[in-house]
Amino acid sequence: MKLRALLFPLLLVLAAALLLFQLNRSMAGIAATPPMIAAHLMLAALLLLPLWLNKAWLGRKLADAGWPALRAQGQVRFILIYGVLGRGVPLTLFVFGMSSVAQSKPALAMGPGLLFWLLMGGVFASSQWRQLERANQTQDKQ
Repeated sequence: MKLRALLFPLLLVLAAALLLFQLNRSMAGIAATPPMIAAHLMLAALLLLPLWLNKAWLGRKLADAGWPALRAQGQVRFILIYGVLGRGVPLTLFVFGMSSVAQSKPALAMGPGLLFWLLMGGVFASSQWRQLERANQTQDKQ
């Protein structure tokens, strides 16, 4: 594994944590204490790590079996695994974690709002499916 491939995700986590901390500090008045900084680093990692794992899963699937084999497994399965589990759950955890940090307690009353992010994961996966379909059709024509 290249050093760049290892350092880039770490830099993204640091940048995301800084952005999240600044947002919470300006909106909720959170002080810059070590536990708060650590909480924001963990939230950034919780958001980004599953997204990288999901990207690696898709890349591995496409490299091993190719698009026709992935397509044969079905669009619904792709949307559930790649979208809802791989994109929607991390986004939901992120929003829940940010709200919990800002309120200093678990934000359990956000149920319907959290479902929105699960649905958005499905929308992202559906868009990715269409993009892969178009790329495959273009490749078949050449």
